[in-house]
Amino acid sequence: MATILGIESTCDETAAAVVIDGRRVVSNIVTTQIALHEKYRGVVPEIASRAHVENILPVIRQALDDTSLTLDRVDAIAVAYRPGLIGSLLIGVTAAKTLAWATITSMRTFTACCSIPISPSPCPQSDWFAAAAILRSTESTIY
Repeated sequence: MATILGIESTCDETAAAVVIDGRRVVSNIVTTQIALHEKYRGVVPEIASRAHVENILPVIRQALDDTSLTLDRVDAIAVAYRPGLIGSLLIGVTAAKTLAWATITSMRTFTACCSIPISPSPCPQSDWFAAAAILRSTESTIY
């Protein structure tokens, strides 16, 4: 039974939802910025971004509180990363990445994280890429 925290901040609404088994929405919290943008007769990207900074953590906290879950009980975090206002998107993506990283590093089973340069050929002029491995006692992930 997978529990997913979803985060949305693409434009002028900040939202977080908790979904169980990919189908059952057990919490869905949305804050709107209509009143902030009303006098401009449209969304002002800078105002939207600043409002997301203020709203993102309380919205996520409320979504989790409504389900009586804590972050360590969440199996995955999903986040909208496009399309949208870049400043607004950055707030949601940064929150998701931070929560995911905080969850991983707080686990007692966390073993190691390393970056390894890998070359497909011995020639130094070839294209290089890096592989990062996060090793835990329950799983291994390679990026």
